[in-house]
Amino acid sequence: MAATIIGDSIQVNFSFTLLGTTTLADPTEVIVIHRDRSLEEVVYTYLTDGELIRVGEGQYRLTIRITSDGTHVFRPLGSGNVNKAQEITLAVPESYFSDPLPS
Repeated sequence: MAATIIGDSIQVNFSFTLLGTTTLADPTEVIVIHRDRSLEEVVYTYLTDGELIRVGEGQYRLTIRITSDGTHVFRPLGSGNVNKAQEITLAVPESYFSDPLPS
């Protein structure tokens, strides 16, 4: 798999399960916090932001464009009777070009 670079559009997948089980389940509310190396946070809310969609029972996908290098952390949060979804970390290497390639 090729490394993610500045300008790439990425999809990050998350799953939630019922407390104490491995059964996929939808939370009452779903948000994903994206933090880049500058520690700036962007919050995406399911049913409010088009970047965050439901792809199946308990399964969600965030699609965004990467605009900076460094470490990107994605923290999904769900309310209700569900287990925490796995936090995902993505390392984006520094670009040798002053501007990303056009898409």
